[in-house]
Amino acid sequence: MSSMGPGAIKNVAVIGAGPSGLATAKFLLAENPSLDVVVYEQRKNVGGVWNYTPLNPHRQLAMIEGTIDEAIDAVTANLPDLNTPMYENLETNLPHMLMQFSDAPFPAGTQLFPSRQVVLQYLQEYANDIMPLIRFDHEVVDVRPKSSKQMTGWEVTVEDVKRLKKVESFDAVAVASGHCDWPLLPAIEGLDAWSRQFPESLHHSVSYKNAETFVDKRILLVGGGPSGADIGNQIAAKCKHPVLVAQTSKSPYHTDQPCMREYPGLVELIPEERAAKFADGNIEKDIDHIVLCTGYAYRFPFLTSLHPDIKNMGIQALPLYQHIFHINHPTLAFIEIPEMIVPFPLAECQAAVAARVWSGRLELPDEREMEEWRASVHRERGRGRCFHALQPPLDLQYMKAMYEWSSKTEGQGIRDHNGREKMPSRWDEKSSWLRMAAAEMKKAFNARGDQRCEVKRYEELASSPMPAPISIILLASLSSLLPPTLAQQNKTTICHSNTQFGPDGTTYNASATYPIPAFIPPNDPTEPHNWTYHTAILVNTKSSMQTLWIDDPASTSNNDTKITSKSLPYIGCLVAFFGLPHDTVMRGQEDTGDCTKTFDQECVNAVLAGAKEAGALVSGTMGNDTATSGKDAGDVCAQLMRTAVPGACRK
Repeated sequence: MSSMGPGAIKNVAVIGAGPSGLATAKFLLAENPSLDVVVYEQRKNVGGVWNYTPLNPHRQLAMIEGTIDEAIDAVTANLPDLNTPMYENLETNLPHMLMQFSDAPFPAGTQLFPSRQVVLQYLQEYANDIMPLIRFDHEVVDVRPKSSKQMTGWEVTVEDVKRLKKVESFDAVAVASGHCDWPLLPAIEGLDAWSRQFPESLHHSVSYKNAETFVDKRILLVGGGPSGADIGNQIAAKCKHPVLVAQTSKSPYHTDQPCMREYPGLVELIPEERAAKFADGNIEKDIDHIVLCTGYAYRFPFLTSLHPDIKNMGIQALPLYQHIFHINHPTLAFIEIPEMIVPFPLAECQAAVAARVWSGRLELPDEREMEEWRASVHRERGRGRCFHALQPPLDLQYMKAMYEWSSKTEGQGIRDHNGREKMPSRWDEKSSWLRMAAAEMKKAFNARGDQRCEVKRYEELASSPMPAPISIILLASLSSLLPPTLAQQNKTTICHSNTQFGPDGTTYNASATYPIPAFIPPNDPTEPHNWTYHTAILVNTKSSMQTLWIDDPASTSNNDTKITSKSLPYIGCLVAFFGLPHDTVMRGQEDTGDCTKTFDQECVNAVLAGAKEAGALVSGTMGNDTATSGKDAGDVCAQLMRTAVPGACRK
């Protein structure tokens, strides 16, 4: 094990006063109030990436001067100093109660998905108590160890607004400079040639500010992340239809729209014809503008002394343990390197661990064990950006692990005036549910149009209209996120029938009454909160049709309504993950036997195993293969999903 020892770290440099840098400084001081913490910020104010930077109005002039050799030159031409990817009408893709810091809720009345201006104001207020620590207009240009040994400290060279350089010494350095300021471009044949011939037509999300450039133009959008979905929606309101969309995989934030024509990835640009060729062989011509929403490159130019190859290799050049500690130099830490995450809470989890390691209260494994961890992740996920990609629920698992690591010392640290030790957020079943449902909530929020600013709480989305089809992606690794109320439950009775359920061939037919979780309101606000929905799950893997039965237990009708699903284990995952099974009771159904069996952890595992094998899709537009009682299958699926996910709606 590797320990810093109490008092070994007396001063720390934090690079960046964005969200992760602010959180890091606060956790360092909470761990040791006498620690000398200096935060270097190259801007004039806090907030980092949440600062809006207007584009240089003379962008096209640089194009005419013939300075474009490659696509990267075109998409970065005349970007303002300290540019950020903020655009005019940006709203968060996470609800504010999910993205907030552990001890700082957003102000009452904040819209569910806040605007960039609200988030910046939130960060400015969050920083009030540490403003004296921040040195604005100071850019870190070099960070190097004093010697090749691990624990000898760091020389940090900074440059102020007058271009005066100064070298300062620190025992530890926390890099919290972000990674959303420089475009990552795809390797597409013809991209550089296109940029030389039509430089003014090539854009990247890093330079997108509004859709005015694209009015009545034919647009190709490349990329499938949350920003691509949002920018695509904004451009679609202004440009010629259809918008051409090339994405190798759909973001959960993506909404199918008649005004968009989708292709499974871009393989070639043909500038002579202003054309694009897609992975399915189709070609589209007469393209006016191309917008690349393909992510951002990691850049750490101040670390070239430590890693000369970092300019070319980027994040791959850094051997990091748990996405935080430099394995060879553990007094160098990186905060918020992972992607596809909930950034503010994740920064807190990492900062809590770093602060406790540097204070000596937590120990790191030895270098060999840290390298073994890194190698195991390489084998599991691959190298490069995949190494740090924590798409949900991996981000939840990671934050839970970091919380548990930092909490090993809970009760031993310094307490505030309320008698509490500073800890990051603890991800319980409700917050985990909220994370997994965030994309569907965002789509329901956007469907409100101009009225979305009136939505303050996710419960208000329960009756929101929403574009069809509706889908929820439940990733394979759900078992660790299973709510304790279900995971610890042993005596939920189900009815046994001759239908196959689970990979072990066991046969079940499940019948139970599930109460709506207390934090989800009923569809009708005049009704009490103890509504229940009755579900019976009938599985038949030998049939192409697998059925979920739903009815209202208060109904006197004997005509239940059933919907079809291509893969029922996903329904099982939906029910299990969102915590609906609780204090269930037995109720008879047609085609059920008279014997009973316990729905125990073994059965839960069978559901999860089935979902892992098949890939997790529940759709709200199931078609009309089965629709009794005169109801559409999509309506019935929506009824279930409203129980589990505020924002799911009628077809």
